[in-house]
Amino acid sequence: MLAPVFASDCLFAFSFPGSMPTRVKADLSALDVRVGGASDMPGLHKLLSAAGRKLSFTHEHMQADLEAGFFFCLVAAACDELAGAIVYFTLWDVCRCLRLFYMEDFYVQQAWRRCGVGRALMGSLLDLARASHSVAVDFRMPVAACRAASNICTFFGAQYCTDLISIALDVDAMRCVANAEGSDACVTVRTMPSDRGGASQLIRELAAEEGQEEHCVDGPLPLAAEGAADCAGAPPRPDARFLVAAVPRDGDVQEVVGLAVYAPCFSVEVGRCLKLLALVVRTGWRGRGIGRQLMGRLCAEGLELRVRKLQWEVLEGARAMSFYQRLGAQVDTAQRGIEGSFPVPA
Repeated sequence: MLAPVFASDCLFAFSFPGSMPTRVKADLSALDVRVGGASDMPGLHKLLSAAGRKLSFTHEHMQADLEAGFFFCLVAAACDELAGAIVYFTLWDVCRCLRLFYMEDFYVQQAWRRCGVGRALMGSLLDLARASHSVAVDFRMPVAACRAASNICTFFGAQYCTDLISIALDVDAMRCVANAEGSDACVTVRTMPSDRGGASQLIRELAAEEGQEEHCVDGPLPLAAEGAADCAGAPPRPDARFLVAAVPRDGDVQEVVGLAVYAPCFSVEVGRCLKLLALVVRTGWRGRGIGRQLMGRLCAEGLELRVRKLQWEVLEGARAMSFYQRLGAQVDTAQRGIEGSFPVPA
């Protein structure tokens, strides 16, 4: 089981960075903005359904995924209903070695719009991100997203990127990749207890290939055995997991020649997922099935966790796209949209 980042009784305060809208439709004094818990899942499921999300799971599934740490949520509760909510999870910026939040969904009921509910939720999300030392909040906004959500993200300083493509492996494709034959090299794929130097070197190599070398930082990696409680005594939760591919070099010494970085996440379309954050094979070892072997181990772990999708983003026209297509990856139409990010204020 994955431990949550924040305890359900974590206290925080929000403040509006700008003036409040003058048009008020609802009484904000009745509003309770807080971290959502298991008892909020029926209401959250109802809210997302009303928003037109094509949910393929029940609120019981949502409760299980919440308790397993695949996602977290902020809710704006009013009387016996939810006026709005943000669904999010934590990830790891592989290049900068820093935590970030990923906002999976953000919705406010029509009757509660233009009276500060959206800003209250977003301000509270930034408070939580700041308390956990996150540097940014990333998100993907559907092309058809309502103007109100777009305006709020822009209000908080969002910048947008339009050249990213979301691709995914569904459960059937994951089974095929997990059962495929491995590398033609003598490769061992395992979790990473101590190969930090080799992993960091591969991350730098990947950053250089993608033109991000100037942003690459050598820092502590978010391994499960490390970290302190983030908020209100909650146990530490790694924001990323690591798989390394290693080959024998001298005696018992092994050389790291491949790396996959991934994290548990959540999709409002299908439920619990894994997100691939980085995949790299050292130059000179490519074309020998090492990348496929890493993906096979990753898919096997995803199936063991009962995820419904393995997803990731690539730049449009990326050289690795043909490799992903050979694995059976498809463009994730459920995630079509515009990628955005806004910084967490200090």
